[in-house]
Amino acid sequence: MNTKIIATIIAVTTALSITIMACSGGDYEDEYYEPTEDTSVEYTSSDTDSPEDTNSSEDTFEISEDENAVGTQDSADKKVAGTQDPTDILGKTIQANAQGEDNTYENAFLNLKMSIPSHIWISDPEYLAKDYNVSVNEWPSFAVKKIESGTPIVAQYASIDMDAFKVTIVKDSNYSKEKYFEDAANNYKTTNGDLPPQNVSSEVRSVSFLGENSDVLTMRGTLGEENYIANYLYYSKDGYIYLFELNGFSDFINYFEKATTLN
Repeated sequence: MNTKIIATIIAVTTALSITIMACSGGDYEDEYYEPTEDTSVEYTSSDTDSPEDTNSSEDTFEISEDENAVGTQDSADKKVAGTQDPTDILGKTIQANAQGEDNTYENAFLNLKMSIPSHIWISDPEYLAKDYNVSVNEWPSFAVKKIESGTPIVAQYASIDMDAFKVTIVKDSNYSKEKYFEDAANNYKTTNGDLPPQNVSSEVRSVSFLGENSDVLTMRGTLGEENYIANYLYYSKDGYIYLFELNGFSDFINYFEKATTLN
């Protein structure tokens, strides 16, 4: 059986997990966000408030419906971060019209338009909203309020097999690029559960992203007989920190390099 298929089957939970960092008193620990079928979210952590980590833990507690729920609000009450529409801060993924064309991630707050490999499946907005027990309409305001409070939120997620595009947003002045790269490297080494990448190496490469020189951490390893490459980019604006991850069995760094502005 193809080694890529074997790795994907064995590691489906890990492949669908979303790496985020949760803050407690300015310190971060590596956690994993996983979709659940329940109407509540289990958080597992030793001392942080973050989504469930399947690799850790002894202290487990649930966020109740009361803690997660956001009251029904009028459409006029959409703006939670000053005058910025929360949907602009989170951005959106757009499915290509024609087969074979790249999909797109757009973010009005960053003035960013970025292609996503055409074969990567884009998750429905309900995918994230349901795990916080909120409706799709409530999700943008709810997510940005959580971000404003210092909680990392996975704003976008798209994947197929182990190729994935993820955008996590957090607002915390203590969370640095160096810390993100450290966390990302550690998380990469546990990719695919009991069959993690072998022959792991790393390098920091510079790309032009939104008119600025930005560092990208590239992690390389082998899964079975195939190369598995993950690229991580840290970008901040007005206190919001965007943690981009684009990984798979090809080197997708050129998607960062080809990113353009919306206008």
